[in-house]
Amino acid sequence: MGIIDTHAHVYDVSAYSDTVGLINNLKEFGVTNVLLPSTNLDDDIHIRKLVSLDSRLFSPMIGIHPDHIDHSYKSKVSEIEKYLMNYDYIGIGEIGLDYYNNHDNIKEQKLFLDMVLDIAISAKLPVSIHSRNSFEDVYNTLSKKNGISGVIHCFTGDLSEARRYIDLGFYLGIGGILTFKKSRLKDVLVKIPLSYIVLETDSPFLSPEPVRGSINTPCNLVYIVDYLARLYNVDRDEVINCTSENARNIFKIN
Repeated sequence: MGIIDTHAHVYDVSAYSDTVGLINNLKEFGVTNVLLPSTNLDDDIHIRKLVSLDSRLFSPMIGIHPDHIDHSYKSKVSEIEKYLMNYDYIGIGEIGLDYYNNHDNIKEQKLFLDMVLDIAISAKLPVSIHSRNSFEDVYNTLSKKNGISGVIHCFTGDLSEARRYIDLGFYLGIGGILTFKKSRLKDVLVKIPLSYIVLETDSPFLSPEPVRGSINTPCNLVYIVDYLARLYNVDRDEVINCTSENARNIFKIN
């Protein structure tokens, strides 16, 4: 089984100019699936271009990052519904709450998230959840939704938060932050079974050690795989097989 990246923005034309080279590198490194969440609706055209080049390798998602939510959130919800009627997506994301960068749109963020989660439930699609400095509000919102599932993107919380998300039926998206020297994430994950983890890069951001600071790509998941293998004291194939099977189950990847 190949490696699956459940969250990458490799459609970013400012970061990836050599698309053919990227595709070749992904296959060389054993990456078989890359899920492409949008941060705003303008991303969709770039995502579709990438999917058109290799629809087996790339899978599209549709969503809006909380930083891009404003007073027009209702029209954005309607636009997402239109996209879902016209195209096939593997999930909805990224969506969520972010209280780190912007405190002026918190009300709108909450209302938008609530409405989009209802759409995901109706469409029977998993979600990719962005949660930054907003655990309690994200958790409370998710806990009120029956039939919702997916991934907590870029999970960096504590053990209690991890277990509470898992109890809701969510998986934890783990990427480059795990390898950072000051990260305490490893102390949390040793108490969480590998069966609740999926891999992600958040490319082009958050490159892992030892390539931190460079443009990230899904190829760098090999460093996360090796780190997790050491952390769980298993071979790397077990990490790949388990995390990829988790991703396949969540996103119904053939």
